[in-house]
Amino acid sequence: MNTSTKPRLMAFVYRCGDNTTQSITVLV
Repeated sequence: MNTSTKPRLMAFVYRCGDNTTQSITVLV
């Protein structure tokens, strides 16, 4: 993944909060 995409996904994870695990699974 590009470094530009990573911060976006991280911000998305922080925004989700409850769906953090789900977002991490998507990252993997």
